[in-house]
Amino acid sequence: MILQQENSRLDHEEKKREEFRRVCKSWYKLIHDPVFIQSHLQHSIPGLIVNRTLIDRRCIYETYFKDMKNKESTKEDLKFGTKGEIIGSCNGLVFLKTKRTHFSVANLMTKKGVNLPSTTRSGLDFLQLYYGFTYVPEIGIYKLVHLLMYKNTLKCEVLSLGGSGSNAWRCINGSTISLTGEDEKWQFHSSKVVAINGFVHFVGLRLVQSSSVYIVSFDAGAEVLNLIRSPIHYFSMCDPFLELGGVLSLVEATDHSENNTYNVWILKDWLKGTWVKQHTFSVRKPSVEGTLQWVNRSDSAQVLCSLSHGGRKTIIFQIKSSSERVSHIEYDLELNQESEIKFDISSGCPSGFFTYVNSLISPKLL
Repeated sequence: MILQQENSRLDHEEKKREEFRRVCKSWYKLIHDPVFIQSHLQHSIPGLIVNRTLIDRRCIYETYFKDMKNKESTKEDLKFGTKGEIIGSCNGLVFLKTKRTHFSVANLMTKKGVNLPSTTRSGLDFLQLYYGFTYVPEIGIYKLVHLLMYKNTLKCEVLSLGGSGSNAWRCINGSTISLTGEDEKWQFHSSKVVAINGFVHFVGLRLVQSSSVYIVSFDAGAEVLNLIRSPIHYFSMCDPFLELGGVLSLVEATDHSENNTYNVWILKDWLKGTWVKQHTFSVRKPSVEGTLQWVNRSDSAQVLCSLSHGGRKTIIFQIKSSSERVSHIEYDLELNQESEIKFDISSGCPSGFFTYVNSLISPKLL
């Protein structure tokens, strides 16, 4: 019954969209013009999409968008025909995992999406690891990247969307990383994936005994794998990797004082693995009285995601005080100041925060 109601609602919305398309042919032609679509994308201000999990006999993923122009703005639900877990977001398109081996790419604003073929590298010989979604600007192609392990060797398979892409998974046999020959054992202990301008960084490969952390980085344009060492010796889930201003960055939590202090490292050279510490700051949280006070060691502070636009670089924190009060803070690295933002999550459990921009890009034309 619920499924029938949902299908009926989606059919009604599609009919309304068709009516709007017939109103003005010149408008319809304009919003499908590649030059206009690209210009619209360049002027779109990024916001956040929150993937939340509703558990009712089975996991159901729902998504909403938060416009960051107004920190008091209400949520905008992004209902989509096929619900799924968001794996990545790029230029207004999201990569969704709808079932264990089933995927799709969708534009949540235009409600258009395409189903994708399942990965071909399955079976007991392959250890399935992580997925990434990125756009390679030099060739104008979107790529889905699947990192997997075969007999202690890291490999990638890629699915290209757009251009002359065949929409079929292919294994990149010429670029691998061997994890054998080391005195220590390697293991993944994190599922963090950061995609930036044609690069997909898989974070969390470490040497067990030394706890040294490495990043498996894939250049989706040249289709080359590289191993990069983290700028800090130890790594925890409280030290997340992010995209800041088009660069891979690490937000390191320190215990140098009573106030929570953070260092921001940026990857200066991809080939050499050179990192530079660029920012150091502390964060304040809103008090019951409405003023800002320093986050201390009794509070639980978690970095959710980051936003970059027009030269501004901000980091979004979730702070849970010892009294169980939860607040969200946006810290501006250029202005060195924080401000509270409101998330209206009335039900379900947030399972992912992603940067998202409204765009007119159609996944069906890729």
